[in-house]
Amino acid sequence: MNIHTLLFVSLLIFSLTESSRGRNKDRLFTELQNSIEVTAKPVKDSGVLEGGKDMVTITWKLKSSTKVDMDAAFKTIQIKLCYAPISQVDRPWRKSDNKLSKDNSCPHEIVSKPYDMTPQSLDWTVELDIPSGTYFVRAYGIDGDGREVAYGQSTDEGRTTNLFSVQAISGHHVALDIASIFFSVFSVVSVFVIFVMEKRKAKVEQRRDTHAMSTPMEIAEQNPMVEDTIPIPLPNASMEVSHQNPIEATTIPEQIAVAEPVATPNPPPCLHENKFLVSVEVCLKPSSTARLEDVQRAVERMLETRSMSYADGLVLIPADDLFLVENVQRICICDTEEWVKNNDVLLFWQVKPVVHAFQLFEEGPCEDLCTDGQPASFNEWILPAKEFDGLWESLIYESGLKQRLLRYAASALLFTQKGVNPNLVSWNRIILLHGPPGTGKTSLCKALAQKLSIRCNSRYPHCQLIEVNAHSLFSKWFSESGKLVAKLFQKIQEMVEEDGNLVFVLIDEVESLAAARKAALSGSEPSDSIRVVNALLTQMDKLKSAPNVIILTTSNITTAIDVAFVDRADIKAYVGPPTLHVRYEILRSCVEELISKGIISSFQGCDELSIPSFSSLKEKANESEVHDSNTVPWFCKQLIEAAKGCEGLSGRSLRKLPFLAHAALADPYSHDPSNFLCTMIETAKREKSEQPE
Repeated sequence: MNIHTLLFVSLLIFSLTESSRGRNKDRLFTELQNSIEVTAKPVKDSGVLEGGKDMVTITWKLKSSTKVDMDAAFKTIQIKLCYAPISQVDRPWRKSDNKLSKDNSCPHEIVSKPYDMTPQSLDWTVELDIPSGTYFVRAYGIDGDGREVAYGQSTDEGRTTNLFSVQAISGHHVALDIASIFFSVFSVVSVFVIFVMEKRKAKVEQRRDTHAMSTPMEIAEQNPMVEDTIPIPLPNASMEVSHQNPIEATTIPEQIAVAEPVATPNPPPCLHENKFLVSVEVCLKPSSTARLEDVQRAVERMLETRSMSYADGLVLIPADDLFLVENVQRICICDTEEWVKNNDVLLFWQVKPVVHAFQLFEEGPCEDLCTDGQPASFNEWILPAKEFDGLWESLIYESGLKQRLLRYAASALLFTQKGVNPNLVSWNRIILLHGPPGTGKTSLCKALAQKLSIRCNSRYPHCQLIEVNAHSLFSKWFSESGKLVAKLFQKIQEMVEEDGNLVFVLIDEVESLAAARKAALSGSEPSDSIRVVNALLTQMDKLKSAPNVIILTTSNITTAIDVAFVDRADIKAYVGPPTLHVRYEILRSCVEELISKGIISSFQGCDELSIPSFSSLKEKANESEVHDSNTVPWFCKQLIEAAKGCEGLSGRSLRKLPFLAHAALADPYSHDPSNFLCTMIETAKREKSEQPE
């Protein structure tokens, strides 16, 4: 027992002795002599220094007023990089402070070398592993025993002058550690949430499959007269693709109802390195002079540094990114509905963003100048045009029509770019949209051209939209109309000869130029129309060899189109009257616009300007009737009631309905949203009753 006590006392005395030696060896900062003159001048005159790239010239020498005792003079010079702000750890020096060698304000050593009496200089490249911040340079004089005996620094004692800022590329920082902890917790929680949601979806799908096995498979909307059931196709049976209104599709002649394979309900997603490709559109300010490539790279870096989820809508521009703030008007995520369902979102590790930077052209359409007194044969827009900005997002359809058109155009341009033999695999780059008036066919063609000009600007920096004025191609002189058609397409041929120019040709109401030739032979149409159809088909066959042209056509009278033209169209998509889902979404977007402009007040219990979508309401109601569920807000029920009252109205009429409802108010300056919705329901019923039979 005595031996253990003796050993313990000896060890305690030894530790106290060593600690006393350390304290005697260490020097307080206030005991050091300020005898070294230090300057630090960045090579870059202004701005923030970039880590790993910019340089700083550091010079040090002994002050002329200092007397050096050669026996006590320091033998080594040590240059360190110090934080400029005086924090709680690095407060003004007092005798009670820690020893100088553990000074937390100067953690980054630049160089340590033997001291020379003559002035010395060093060109130092800013390190990569320091945090971003403001710094100055300090030099320590160290004697032969390794103790600090003198110092000097490039700033004053208050650390307010001769400072320089550094933007580090990477580095260790306490904030990064905290962020990594939160990220780890977020990852675990996200994985758990995804697991629960997938399990819930599996149960819902299992219930649906069980229900489908016990009942006939059909798809029906609220009114079976508008949307009939869709039977299951039998093997080897002729199949058709129609959109939104099969009753109207049955009136299309045989040449329109071309047999096409029915798309699978859930096609496998296109992945890139096991990630979803999501388009991010970046619109530059009109005053911006930055290159599109520079803006694209800046946005890509911004997205990489932000752990954000991806859902359709705007992305906030970071206020500290001066380049983006100065040049970018908005950043928008698009078309995520192709990958997600039930209002889900894509998490950042699931996504590979594809950034498209563009600048809108503010010039309006230019007419073709004719010297022979004829009206202009076409109007021309330079794309992307300000006139069509936001048009794509305002068009609402079901059945994935917009995504189908985008994928078709991408495939048509890809086949041409890869040099696929057109004699083996044929495609004409012709789209035909047909259906009743007011369903947005022409607007969809213009919006598609605008969208493709943004998505393809890396391959085609110049894009044009040519809208053909069909009425200007008919002449009172016999056989002259065919010559006018050939003359028009000759001008288009000159446009497409430029390799970097992508041309979209829009022919609205194409039946006026491609009228069925059987009617002309029977005598019900002028015989000159045959020459117009022949000229149109011939010129389209010539454009087939051009890789940078897409022809967009629309028709309201499908029975009047010539069979040969229909056969040349790659896509023949039917655009019918809007369903209940679409009608609700159209009215919802209109009401949100009125709220944002202050014409009506926001609804109580509604998240600012956002009104729940139709699919989210169905999810809240657990697949039950939306208008009967207690979980659906009252204003959504009224909006659904208004959408039901608009059955049979076109999309054009639906867009006018909020204006007509506001015009019917007794007090146009009233902001009461409930009164407005009730008036809109009454207006919808009146508009439907006044529709011609």
